[in-house]
Amino acid sequence: MKHEERITVVDILNPVGGYQLSKLRDEPRRFLWIIPLQPRTIFKFQLNLEHPLTIVLSDGMRIQPDRHVAETDGGSIPPLFRIFWTTTRWLLSFLFHDSGYLHHGLYFAGPDDTEFVFVKMPREAVDHLLYECIVYEGGGPSQRYPIFTAVSLFGQESWDKGPSFRPILPILTKAP
Repeated sequence: MKHEERITVVDILNPVGGYQLSKLRDEPRRFLWIIPLQPRTIFKFQLNLEHPLTIVLSDGMRIQPDRHVAETDGGSIPPLFRIFWTTTRWLLSFLFHDSGYLHHGLYFAGPDDTEFVFVKMPREAVDHLLYECIVYEGGGPSQRYPIFTAVSLFGQESWDKGPSFRPILPILTKAP
């Protein structure tokens, strides 16, 4: 019986300016449609193509989030669980996860490749990547297991909204 080695995240390359995150709006939220809760902040995420945010896996593969403008809430953590961790604690992990959910895939390149190509991914693979990224960012079992369980159990609705969930716009660059 052949033993397959577990592929893990060995680095998240986050050069200064590897991405831009700017606040777009606050969305009101309510508990049971009655009790007002803290609004959910929505950010615009844009990858810097010259020095992009990149995951490096233990097998040498590299992964980048989508190259288009996307919206993210930096992790849809219910208010009750924010006493344990904040949305910004695992921001890099959530950015990759949100991009994977939004586009049903991410960009991959082999260890010796210079070009990244879009690869469709099943939801389970995107959720597993979130788990591995949180492990890399220092998340212990008390953080990574609840987050992974929550996205596994309750993420289907967001996944089903898929590519049509939010507008996908080409990255705008300044004219020379």
